[in-house]
Amino acid sequence: MDIMRIRQRAFLLTAAGAAAAAMISCSPQYAPNSVNTPMLSERGEVHASLELGSSGFQLQSAYALGDRTALMLNAQTAPGDNPRQSFVEGGVGYFSPSGDGRFETFGGFGVGRAGTASEQKDIWRAFGQIGYGFPGDNLEVAFALRLLALNFNEPAAEYESPYGIEYEPATDYLNVYLDPVVTARAGWRNVKFHAQIGASIRAGDGGYTYIPVILNLGMTLRFNALLL
Repeated sequence: MDIMRIRQRAFLLTAAGAAAAAMISCSPQYAPNSVNTPMLSERGEVHASLELGSSGFQLQSAYALGDRTALMLNAQTAPGDNPRQSFVEGGVGYFSPSGDGRFETFGGFGVGRAGTASEQKDIWRAFGQIGYGFPGDNLEVAFALRLLALNFNEPAAEYESPYGIEYEPATDYLNVYLDPVVTARAGWRNVKFHAQIGASIRAGDGGYTYIPVILNLGMTLRFNALLL
């Protein structure tokens, strides 16, 4: 199967999956953000995207510091009732040509708040991810796998009971997630529309509800800041 056929099939799959986001109904307290897969190629390159979907509103970006090293910065807000979430994370990474495609890996840390409209809790998250993609001027596809540890802090509380005032100590819920995704982009050399579909698989002590899928649509801008 040639690379063009892989790109075409992946784009159809991700577009269909993202369109199904409106069919998902639940009452989650945490929404995983998109996996940023910039597929950088050269020093000075900037990759930025605006997205909307199961993760709320997102701004994701990456910048190639050198011919192999990069920085990443992502921001997310989900202003609904379930979940209501704000989150920002940064990371560093490495990228390199590999065969007919491009390999990349990133690691980083983020902080924010998540929960419902009536109550949000502090969260922090550490992540590492690897990806492989097939870039192109008009159509491209990328596959990525993200491993993350998420800490969800339940603050101390007090309440009245038949026995008087009782206290609930603070609790930290630490969970590990594995997020496999596929991203497809179509458009022009510097501007493309894109879709991402994936799963968020949790292993840990739970403690809160979450959205187990990643389904987002958006627009991507790519340019070299050194050539402006």
